[in-house]
Amino acid sequence: MTLFILLPVHNRRDTTRRFMESLIRQKYRTYHLLLLDDGSTDGTDQMVRSYLDVDKLTVIRGNGSWWWGGALHQGYLWLKRQELNADDPVLIINDDTEMGETYLGTGVELLRQNLRTLLVSRCTDRTTGEIVDPGTYHLEYATRAFETVEGATTSNCCSTRGLFLRASDLLAIGGFHPRLLPHYLSDIEFTCRAQKKGYRFLRDERLALSLDHGATGFHDHHFPASSRREFLKNYFSNGYSGNPIHWSNFVLLALPWRYKGRHLFNIWKSALQIITHRMIRVTPKTPVNP
Repeated sequence: MTLFILLPVHNRRDTTRRFMESLIRQKYRTYHLLLLDDGSTDGTDQMVRSYLDVDKLTVIRGNGSWWWGGALHQGYLWLKRQELNADDPVLIINDDTEMGETYLGTGVELLRQNLRTLLVSRCTDRTTGEIVDPGTYHLEYATRAFETVEGATTSNCCSTRGLFLRASDLLAIGGFHPRLLPHYLSDIEFTCRAQKKGYRFLRDERLALSLDHGATGFHDHHFPASSRREFLKNYFSNGYSGNPIHWSNFVLLALPWRYKGRHLFNIWKSALQIITHRMIRVTPKTPVNP
């Protein structure tokens, strides 16, 4: 069986290089890397090519408009076109992570032992050793709050920062929504959908990743804006985790019907309050003459 690794990248050559260094140290060697390069201009794809033989690598390039969800959807479409064995393993992983040398082999073996299962990795900070992404979560539908959970029985979504699943299961779950959820929440919606289709999550302590949490990962922010137009552009951008359009799409796609109306109302009530406040507070760059 060949392990297909889906790796989205965009202009993080040094970060991706650390991932590649850990990849070539793996004891499990029967893999094929699908590099989903969303228009990198820093030579990321050339660097990756220098590490792997041609038969171990496929590069799919975008123009910078894919984002995370779009890149993974391209990987899904590529796999869908191949003549894969149903039991071929697939790994979705971030390029900001590093793997121990037995990581791939452990994931493949655990997947062989567990049917209709998504194997979840935990991620620690390589400097402090603290867990920065436990992997499994419970989304409380009534409040849209995410809680960290230990057991698979109480988890209804999980991280894709190191997610093993069978090729047949990926195709059964379906692809991503690159237009509706181009970046944030795309992985949560995907795994919520998997859970609703009857797949379970299994987190094994041997599936461990590390990263420099201070330099990468999820960091919410309050972006500066020197003009009203700039504020609106940032507020509705794909790179802002609080984008109300994306949250609305997530609610429509992932939450049960009885919660949709309430959350859509609250999302846009809050958005209107924030927009109104910032429109009053932000001073236009060019004063308007009376």
